[in-house]
Amino acid sequence: MQFYIPMVVASTILYCTLLIIIYRQLKKEKKDIPSKLKKILNLDSAAVSLITLLICGLLSLVTYNVAALNPLKRVLDDFSMTDIYSHILHGNGAHEVSNDIVIVDMTSQTKRTDLARTIRNIAKCEPKVTVLDIIFENPTYFEEDTAIIGAIDELDTMVLASKLINYDPETEEFKSMRVSFFLDEDRNNWGYGNTTAGDQSNYIREYTTWQKCKGKVIYSMPYLAACLYQGVAPKKEETVFTQILYNDKDFLIIPADSVLQRAKFLKDRIVYLGAMHEEADMHFTPIGKLAGVKEQAFATQTILEHKTIRRMSTPTCIIFTFFLCYISTIIVGRIRRRATAFDTKLSERHPAMFPMDLQLDRVRRVVNIYYLLLPVLLVFVSFVLFVIFGYVVQLLLPLAGIALCETVKYYYICFKPVVLNFKK
Repeated sequence: MQFYIPMVVASTILYCTLLIIIYRQLKKEKKDIPSKLKKILNLDSAAVSLITLLICGLLSLVTYNVAALNPLKRVLDDFSMTDIYSHILHGNGAHEVSNDIVIVDMTSQTKRTDLARTIRNIAKCEPKVTVLDIIFENPTYFEEDTAIIGAIDELDTMVLASKLINYDPETEEFKSMRVSFFLDEDRNNWGYGNTTAGDQSNYIREYTTWQKCKGKVIYSMPYLAACLYQGVAPKKEETVFTQILYNDKDFLIIPADSVLQRAKFLKDRIVYLGAMHEEADMHFTPIGKLAGVKEQAFATQTILEHKTIRRMSTPTCIIFTFFLCYISTIIVGRIRRRATAFDTKLSERHPAMFPMDLQLDRVRRVVNIYYLLLPVLLVFVSFVLFVIFGYVVQLLLPLAGIALCETVKYYYICFKPVVLNFKK
């Protein structure tokens, strides 16, 4: 957000500079500016678009910095077109069960001896990767702790849970991490369960593949599990944040006391051990409230299916919004002129049905239809781009620009003569 206003100003200055260069070059060659070029290169439309973006930027800064408006910020942050796609996939009720991931639910097991027995049973089923979404923070009784340590040692390939804490925005690193009391930071078979760096959002839509903690690269639990399952070495990806695709697949949930009876479903698969019905570990997602272990499973499934979800960057979104507002002002201007001319003819032919004193309202309705259909078209196009190409278009800023564009244009037309007379 700190680069928002400078980016808008820089792009607009560049655009206006190009307009001036083209205009002077045409004048220098003693050629008239073509009428079509005049319609496209419009300084007033560029000014309106710039003001609209600046207002959106100021509103964003206010919601980010004024505590009373923080709920508004959170609502705006929780807007995403991918939610519609996820709801459509899960709304049909027919879900394919994943052939790669199985979840073992240990909600009912509170004693570490019971958990140790479950872990040993999982090891007997010969899974390819076992992910323990549990952190044993403090030691209890010697027998229970010994049982847990011994059970974990029986696992061949595993990912042990940790949590990165004390995030420093300035260095973009975590200062410390939380692991089970019997583990140390030098072990390379644990991954963090944090979905985002700051854990600030209400909805969980993405996870990180890696983070830095005290200068060391740490890999996330779903990413590390997918790498071990595929037999590839984890590496530092260029994109830290990755979209979770809540697709039409679901996962087989096996109770902790039924592991051996369903051993065939665990063999050669990724087995997540975690609590499915613990309120403290429940989170909001685009498809409803899910347990943390199931979110991790969806993230791992996204990696296994090699579905890369690309998100529109902030600079691209700003440029897209600028030209969307710019083009809209030009199109609306032409619509208003055409509608006015057409309505004038109707008033001359049928004065009783189309009185002149109501012409302004009728033209305004035509313009409102345009601003009503434009967001619908944007939503449809962005939905197609996401489904076919896996590209997420950030619609919040463009929709805000469309909503403000006509109002900004009205005040711009009102105050422009005042400013010009003041300069004289």
